[in-house]
Amino acid sequence: MVIAALCFPQLKAVKGVELLDGLHEMCSTVIDLYNASAESALGGKVVPMSVVKDDILTLDWSDADIIYASSICFPDELAEGIADKCAELKPGTRILTLKSFAPRPYLQYVHYLKVKFTWGIC
Repeated sequence: MVIAALCFPQLKAVKGVELLDGLHEMCSTVIDLYNASAESALGGKVVPMSVVKDDILTLDWSDADIIYASSICFPDELAEGIADKCAELKPGTRILTLKSFAPRPYLQYVHYLKVKFTWGIC
């Protein structure tokens, strides 16, 4: 989220969703630090960031323009659920994910890349 906000200052907002308490708290802390220091460090040009503690499968994120899912450790059921929810997205929404989705008629793969990580090829 921070990288997106810093690298793309033209974004209207950066929003995150986290279900796990510990990760949500950590993300909230990072966002608080970012909000406290980024405005002065960046001369007032700050992309607003926020994170909600919620279930990605029940939350409405149909208004998103760009979605990133760090999904490499997601169980197949969660990845499939996210792919199913993508049917609600508006045309042109971009999805970046570390775990491939099974084909869906409403998804168009634009680019596919296998990358070697420390734990294997994904």
